[in-house]
Amino acid sequence: MHGDRHENNPRLKSALSLVPSFCFQRWVRWANGCEIPESSNVFPMTIVIADDHAAVRKSLRVMVECEPNLQLIGEASDGLEAIRAVHALQPDLLLTDIKMPQMTGLEVLQYLRNEKNSLGVIILSNHSEPLYVDAAMRLGANAFVAKASGLEILMDAIHSVSEGGSFIDPNIKSD
Repeated sequence: MHGDRHENNPRLKSALSLVPSFCFQRWVRWANGCEIPESSNVFPMTIVIADDHAAVRKSLRVMVECEPNLQLIGEASDGLEAIRAVHALQPDLLLTDIKMPQMTGLEVLQYLRNEKNSLGVIILSNHSEPLYVDAAMRLGANAFVAKASGLEILMDAIHSVSEGGSFIDPNIKSD
């Protein structure tokens, strides 16, 4: 009964696709007494998440908490909160949606780049049409990932950005 309600909600399905199965696998290994190797990276990449949907933020939080090289230091539910969080917390990376209240993710990106802020920015959106991808990359995004693509693609983007590269989701069709 409850499953039927969630299966018909495309936003929730998209958010739930981001929940990493390896978190559960890591927990099972730990519960069974297996050693879970810790990261050799002494300084994890700090992240702020900006999305107006609480379910998406929660899914991303779970993903970050399962990854030893990543540390979530803030969340925002709209564009203005995202800018405030970036200013206050100075993260290495901002994961942001495009469509948010107050300011869109693209407006946040433009604002930060106009300030010469060099933090990594990954656009994570349901709106993956070439128009949005091109605009984001032209404004200075380091990566663009469709929410429907799932965890592995997002982790590829994060790793690419952490190494100074750029990334466009291979599932996004270009013109």
